[in-house]
Amino acid sequence: MKIIQIVNLLGHIIVGGALVYLFIPSASLWVQILFIAGLAALREHIQNLRPNHKQSTGSRITDVLEFTVGALIVGGALQMKWINADSESLW
Repeated sequence: MKIIQIVNLLGHIIVGGALVYLFIPSASLWVQILFIAGLAALREHIQNLRPNHKQSTGSRITDVLEFTVGALIVGGALQMKWINADSESLW
């Protein structure tokens, strides 16, 4: 893998986890995963509409899965109480 692909992969995973933590930390795990997968699919669809950012179908699916992995990691940590989202309000 190229360096830019590794950075892109890590970025998708981190952003997927951050979105779960910021928006829906108290929801059940399946809701968190579906929410992030939906947002990631919407993001990829919007990027595909741009004329200078065409991607293959496999690349779009992989990007959505990377966001979902981040959601699964942070959502699992929240469910197992390894991360306490209720310690302080972010808003």
